[in-house]
Amino acid sequence: WPRSSVNPARWTWRVVLAFPWRERQHINELELRAIFAALRWKARAVRNFGTRKCIVTDSQVALSVAAKCRSSSKRLNRVVWRTNALALATFSHFFYIYVRTGLNPADPPSRIKWRRKR
Repeated sequence: WPRSSVNPARWTWRVVLAFPWRERQHINELELRAIFAALRWKARAVRNFGTRKCIVTDSQVALSVAAKCRSSSKRLNRVVWRTNALALATFSHFFYIYVRTGLNPADPPSRIKWRRKR
């Protein structure tokens, strides 16, 4: 402790998911839901079944909860259980890597200002 960060500049990144959150939730729950959304997006193709998937996150809480596959928080457990069910259903293994917030390639897309539909 503290975790050391990887350098995300080693890989090429592109935005595949970006969407506004509809309801207000705690930041840790939102971080876990973002991890679940990325894993669910990756698991939509059968060719990705039975593979290992790497998730990069800047939230140490979300990383710890996801890696341990459980939490003392009921709200976080709801999201983690869905992630665990996805892993079982797709015969996949997820592993998580920490990256500092300033280096996180997913941070700029998360700052998009969304227009409200009228």
